[in-house]
Amino acid sequence: MNKNSKLKKYMFQIIITCFNMMLVSGIIMLILVLILRSIGVFNKEEPFLGGPIMPIVLMLVTSIIVGTVIGAFLSRHFFIHFIQLGEGIRKISNGNYDFHIDELEHSDKDSDLNNLIISFNNMVDKLKSTETLSSDFISNVSHEFKTPLMTIQGYVTLLNDDNLSASERKKYIDIITDATRKLTNLTSNILKISKLENDKIDIEPKEYNVSEQVRETIIMLEASWEKKNIDFDLSLPDCMIINDEELLEQVWTNIIGNAIKFSKENSKIEIYLVSNDEMVSISIRDYGIGMNEEVVKHIFDKFYQGDESHSSEGNGLGMTLVNKVCELCGGNVEIKSQVDVGTTIKVNLPIVYKNKK
Repeated sequence: MNKNSKLKKYMFQIIITCFNMMLVSGIIMLILVLILRSIGVFNKEEPFLGGPIMPIVLMLVTSIIVGTVIGAFLSRHFFIHFIQLGEGIRKISNGNYDFHIDELEHSDKDSDLNNLIISFNNMVDKLKSTETLSSDFISNVSHEFKTPLMTIQGYVTLLNDDNLSASERKKYIDIITDATRKLTNLTSNILKISKLENDKIDIEPKEYNVSEQVRETIIMLEASWEKKNIDFDLSLPDCMIINDEELLEQVWTNIIGNAIKFSKENSKIEIYLVSNDEMVSISIRDYGIGMNEEVVKHIFDKFYQGDESHSSEGNGLGMTLVNKVCELCGGNVEIKSQVDVGTTIKVNLPIVYKNKK
């Protein structure tokens, strides 16, 4: 139903209410006069204008006035909220989301008008939240791009020095290469998340061994965990699933990569798999720096990092991507963590992907 139709509906309801109030008031007054006349308050022999009809007319006129006043009050009660709705729409169109309309009293809580007010306030809250997220997103993207770009610019300038030794030149080139890689990963992750959020990625399920995929991910990250002398304790019995192999590869790469990055030297990472006929659960546990409750609460937010100084490598998109992929693949992610104790991340996936669309 459009706005004009709703407005006509409420105006019709107001008119009917006013009419009913006047009618009911008139009937009550008429009954009252008849009762008074029957007990002899009015003289039945008096002429028309001064006799028993006149009090009735006066009572009816009074009821009309009372009904009109009550109707006017009700009309004001309803139209005030329509005026507020119009003012709210005007403010929203100008980008002002700090506007709420008071809900109706308890007697009108279930009315269509109150439901419209609740929907309007919810819309304003969501628009305000979206505006805040957009501002934060732009700010964070700017920061994440600025740092490696400044690094590249600085070291390219240094490379112009003809007096550089071969070792210094190689060092600067390696730093530029690393900064370029970070920019590439950042851009790639932003594009992937954008596609996931806008349902522009189609699941391509096929049967494959998810245990083998996790083992291959560990081998691929060998250079990282060897530097910190990290051992792996694995319990990965073969498990065949039907899901998107390429998308889920990013899940294991991000989670295991984080486990390595935040683990202490000479520690270990435990990965174990359990399954039944319907679901498979893969848990990755590290004994690293861990996270507090606030960090865990926001871990899936874009660009959120527990290390607000951004001193650790990463851009705060990895776990956002993990969560989006798992949801798209019909699963979910559970996180338990404790500061200076470690973190356990459990990924739950269906054995057979079922398209929810």
